[in-house]
Order: sequence, then C-alpha cells, then structure tokens
Amino acid sequence: MIQKMQLAQSYWPRTGCDRANRSHVGIPGPDHGNILFEVQLPHNQSEIDYHERGGCVVTDTMTLRVAYDRFLSSITLTGEILWSVELPDILHAFPVALQGGSCLVSLGNTICVYSDSGDCVFQHDIEEQLDDSGVSPNLTDTGDLILGCTDGLVFCLDAMEVKEVVDFGYDILPPAIYPDNSLAISGYHGVGFCRVRLSGQKVWTTDFKCADLLPTINRQNVSAVGSLDDEKSAFFSADGDLLGTYPRAAIFAEYSSQAWIARSHKYLAKLTASGQECWGYKLHDDSNWGHCQPIVDSQGRIYVVDDDKLLCFSGDGQIVFATDIQGSYWGGLSCIFPGKLAFVGGGKLKIIG
Repeated sequence: MIQKMQLAQSYWPRTGCDRANRSHVGIPGPDHGNILFEVQLPHNQSEIDYHERGGCVVTDTMTLRVAYDRFLSSITLTGEILWSVELPDILHAFPVALQGGSCLVSLGNTICVYSDSGDCVFQHDIEEQLDDSGVSPNLTDTGDLILGCTDGLVFCLDAMEVKEVVDFGYDILPPAIYPDNSLAISGYHGVGFCRVRLSGQKVWTTDFKCADLLPTINRQNVSAVGSLDDEKSAFFSADGDLLGTYPRAAIFAEYSSQAWIARSHKYLAKLTASGQECWGYKLHDDSNWGHCQPIVDSQGRIYVVDDDKLLCFSGDGQIVFATDIQGSYWGGLSCIFPGKLAFVGGGKLKIIG
C-alpha cells in the first residue's frame, strides 16, 4: 500500500527529537541567544494569526522543512526558501523528516508525504480524525507509521495495510516508542497509561487511567507521563512498575538517565528519576504548553519558550539568557544545527544562535 518510511537521521526530525520523545539532542544549542536572521513564511492570511501552529524539522539532506499555516517550505540553513507548497488541509502537527529528504505532514484526517523537490508522492485518508495536539506522528525503526486519533484509536500504517491497534480511550496523542517497537500510550479515560505491541497485545497496563499528556521514555526505558485531570505525573519502569509521582501534570525532556526536566502549568523544574524536585522556576505563560516540550542539549542546557521569550537555563537552574523572540505561544522550537535553534511562530522562522 505504501513504501516503508524511515525517520531521517538528522539533528531534529520530529517533535521530541526522536521516537521516544526524549527532547534531548546530541549537539550543543546556542549559548548567547542572538537572533541570527528571520524568514517571512508564506501564509494565506491578510493579517498574521498568532495562534497559527508551526514547526521546523531537519532533513538528512541538511535543509529545513518548515510548516506554517497551510504551507510546507524547504529552507536552507542560511534562510533561502527553495520551494513552498500549499497543503490540502489545515496543519495539525509538526512535520516529520523522512530519509532521503522527504517530509510527512498530518492534516485533519489525511497523511501526505512530499519529496525533496516538493512533489506530493503519497496521500492517504484515515477514516478517523487524527490527533491535533501539534505533536508529530511517530515511526517505528521498522518503518511503521503510528497515528493517534481524537476518538481513542491508534492506527499503524505499514507497507501492506492500515491496521487498527486498539481503542484506548479518547484524545490519544502519538505514542512514544520503546526500542523493541512497542508503544507507550496515554489511554485517557480508557485503558490508561500502558505499553502495547503493534499487534495490539498489552505488555502491561497501569492504574493511571487519566494520563492525557505526551509520554516520554528515557535511555533506561523509564517512562514519564502527566495527567491534567489528576494534576500529577507518574514514572514507570520498563516492566510497568510505579517508580514515583510528581504533584504537577507535566510534559518532559530527558536531562540524563537519572533526571528529568518537567514543564507544567506556569512552572519548569528539574526532577530526579523518581520525581523529586531538584529546582523549580516560575513561568508566565500557560498557553498550549502541553505540546511544547523543553529541549535539553548536549551541554546540559535547557531551552523553553515562555511569554514571547526564549529562556535558556543551566543544569542547576540559572538563567543563561532570555531572548525576546516576539513569537506565538503556538510556535514550535527545534534544535537544528550545532549552536542553533529554530523557532516558528507569528508568520516567521527565526534562527537563534
């Protein structure tokens, strides 16, 4: 039915950086916070809508794919727009960079793949409404595309067919993926937080029935997930044992194998592996934080967008810089190249170094 798709071997191919949603990149980010340049992005609006979602990923041909409004653009690392195509529907998520320079986008109930030259080479409609949180769809290392849906279904697209994994509840975010290609799923008001094989077989389930935020899996295969309903987060071993809780609903980045960075309602914190707080910092913005994970770089610096500012923290919680990016709280942040971040929002791509 479709060719096998593989995640690009690049610095930042999707939200969360990798299949596990670790949001930990193996290169240094910026240490000064200077806006190096801006690119005005194509859009269909007479006035910029600051609620418009956008995102940037890096292909393995070392060009950017930037999605904003109803356009996908190919842009060089120096800011030259190579091509732009208008998408057939409203953008629902960060794009996904695929091997060979292709790019996948999720639109309403449609999946499209665009080639390195901007041609639509694959389009497939899903019967259900796809997740619209802004998080990229995910891919196993065997090329299976994993999609969450608002009605609770999870679909697996492989080279032969579209398979329904199982119904997990509703408003299902794209799962995080373990090294064995099993899925960590926030089964909100249904199965609950669980680990499931692509066949639909449950490896384990938990009593965390209202998990509804993006799951993250660290290098030790410990998973972290939050619940807005329960106003807390929980940490589970690879076998599904509860390791600890944190009294805030949060999304996570892996700081190290023994620490997390947690973003919650107007708050950023560094936690131990089991959820004990090492330090915390009060944020100003509480808008749409649920899909904007913090980013951790190879030097242990932490990046987060808050109230039109890009904040950079050291590992001990000190602010390294605060840069006014005059952006949108719906914008997307990516680490695209050593020493450089990209922010998409307010009709512009901004490169920060």
